[in-house]
Amino acid sequence: MSTLVKFPIAKLLKEKGFNVPTLYFYLDGKLKYNHSIQPRNNNRDTGTCEVSTPTIADVVMWLYEKHGIWINTWSDSNLNSSIPTTIKWFYVINCDLVSSYNKEGKIDRLYNSPTEAYEAAIEYVLTNLI
Repeated sequence: MSTLVKFPIAKLLKEKGFNVPTLYFYLDGKLKYNHSIQPRNNNRDTGTCEVSTPTIADVVMWLYEKHGIWINTWSDSNLNSSIPTTIKWFYVINCDLVSSYNKEGKIDRLYNSPTEAYEAAIEYVLTNLI
């Protein structure tokens, strides 16, 4: 997904060691575009309030490559053969490094879009698994 993560998730990522160069960053909580030719890592300790702002896809790949955690989203239309009038989404987290952990998205907690489901899963992983 090319959707940028929201500020609270970007801050969590910085705390957890995310250091992948990005084109966007938050400065004092406001989204800014990096006008240089190449992406840069804004999570360096430079004394400023800059926070790198990756896309959801960047975060999903970082979680997999650095921590062995894979996140998927599914629609509730996959749960049974009847198509619901309003499609809702849930997430599934798979952890390669913690073999006893395979978290199915809470089916009782459904989201309105895949973006919302990914954001919830990312926040869960960052606050509970890393």
